Amino acid sequence: MGIQASEKKEERCEFDTKSYQKNKNITTELQKICPACQMFGCTGWSRKFSLKILDEEGNLTRQIKPHKEYTIKILEVKNFREQEIWLISKTVWIICEYGAIGGKTVLKPQSNPSRQISGPYGIIELIEPLMSPPRIDKDTIRTFLKSSKKKSMPLEWPDLRYFFFKKGETLDRITLNSLRSANIFSDHRKEEFFWGKAPTRTEKAVSKKIFSFKEDGKTLETKRFWGYVLREDKANGMLPLLLKKMEEFVKITNIKTGKQVIENEL
Repeated sequence: MGIQASEKKEERCEFDTKSYQKNKNITTELQKICPACQMFGCTGWSRKFSLKILDEEGNLTRQIKPHKEYTIKILEVKNFREQEIWLISKTVWIICEYGAIGGKTVLKPQSNPSRQISGPYGIIELIEPLMSPPRIDKDTIRTFLKSSKKKSMPLEWPDLRYFFFKKGETLDRITLNSLRSANIFSDHRKEEFFWGKAPTRTEKAVSKKIFSFKEDGKTLETKRFWGYVLREDKANGMLPLLLKKMEEFVKITNIKTGKQVIENEL
């Protein structure tokens, strides 16, 4: 939506409890911290919700098994605004419709089935709405987001506008290697985009930027891929170039961008 969350140490949000004790105006004080910290908490301000996952018998669980139904309960600890309900419900919808969730989403589909680790991981289907989104337009959401403190988000953080999504297609290792030879990125950026980078003593790990999932033979539509370019790469025209090279090298067309999803589907 074009709004950034806090991350840099010198800009991290902190709820001013002393100021609140003086003026007793919670709205004014919350506008001093970013929307993400209003929801998930920061120094002086606890998160607005608790999360529970129930299995098919209604028991609390932390073990998620494939092809099972689970109920996710988001319990309000502090009252949600309708704009926050909209943002949560749309985030979950995007994950289910186009993306995936969890740590093992980095595993790639293999061309040789004998080398395939089980999976795909992280694909979920929304059987019933997690929350019913209020009937409000995106301009109302943008106004809400812009009313709070603005932050400078690190360039390496993903931005939904510069994502890309494709359902019904997968990119196995051979296909990714073919795309890797298209000379879209510089050498070091290429390695980070396709494979990521392991941590060293002086540098943090870097996640890869493209994720692919094969068909699992079940009813759930798992065959898809998605990814993103960094904001600095977007500024250099990398996203349209990447989509063009996908069409040329691996013959995949009609890939949606995050900006298109925001404008046309939310």
